[in-house]
Amino acid sequence: MEKRTRHVNLHFRVTPEEKEKIQGIMKEYHCNDFGQYARRMLLAGHILILDWKEISNIRRQIAGIATNINQIAFRVNATHRIYYDEIRQLQNQLTEIFRLLNLYAEVFEKLDDLLDKVSD
Repeated sequence: MEKRTRHVNLHFRVTPEEKEKIQGIMKEYHCNDFGQYARRMLLAGHILILDWKEISNIRRQIAGIATNINQIAFRVNATHRIYYDEIRQLQNQLTEIFRLLNLYAEVFEKLDDLLDKVSD
């Protein structure tokens, strides 16, 4: 048997229209569990939905660049030679990583600002 941490039941009545409105809001927030939705709304007064697509895209781009850098480093370590084009490529890729990290920082700064507004 599962161990429950919540033992107190709360019940309330709504009209069919109110129920439909609540279900619409839950669907908008991608929340399928009414209990979870109700707890968040009653305790915090809001639900915060975050879209991590932008951060995932940045991470994927940085990982791709890191793979390219590792391939060059592996070859340089094996042959003990590096070419001017490879140095330029490494410089460009490092510049791109710094650009992506700045984007990453901007996203988290926006998130921090949003969390500050929500917690007020």
